[in-house]
Amino acid sequence: MASQCNRDIECLTKNAQITFIGQVETREDTNTKYFAATVRPLCNMYSNSGSITNDEFNRAIRIGGFGNHAGGSCQAEVGNVGEVGIFFVHVNNTVANGGIRTFGLYDPCYGAFANTTDNYIQLTKLVYSENYTPVGPLCPMVSQDQEHIYIDGNSYDKKVDLNQNTNSNGGSIDLESTDSSDATKTIVMTSSALLVLFAFFSQLFL
Repeated sequence: MASQCNRDIECLTKNAQITFIGQVETREDTNTKYFAATVRPLCNMYSNSGSITNDEFNRAIRIGGFGNHAGGSCQAEVGNVGEVGIFFVHVNNTVANGGIRTFGLYDPCYGAFANTTDNYIQLTKLVYSENYTPVGPLCPMVSQDQEHIYIDGNSYDKKVDLNQNTNSNGGSIDLESTDSSDATKTIVMTSSALLVLFAFFSQLFL
């Protein structure tokens, strides 16, 4: 059953167990009605109960519940391998072999939200307005003064406005689609993630 949040990013963040930014590593394509994907967490943006663990940051986690189901009314997409998205999840009651946690979508009707510039900025502003500090190997770099919040070196008004586009083009935020203006962000996050992984594996052989 779908939650009452629909596409409300604030509602999803405040009700899902964990909200995180992650990069898709694999996706199952054998079943379009229900399928799972593995995602490497990059930043635990917000948690209401528990959080992404250090071990999980060093590998991909499995998330189930994607697909075109509920008679076609729910289309929970994950994106393509290599893409970076925003995930709202809960921890499943069952665990995989070896006691590894698995996850499910908080709202089965919505999958990964595109990590567009607007979604990224507004989500960051939202979690900091709740006095929550994201954790992980690739989180936003944030500082604040009385009127502004500085995210990755850029200044923004502190007000969280989930209906305002932070680009000069105007218009409302699209929580699911992405465009070429966000290609740089995805590439930068992908490159940084690879550097984190390289450093991690290098330590294993020292």
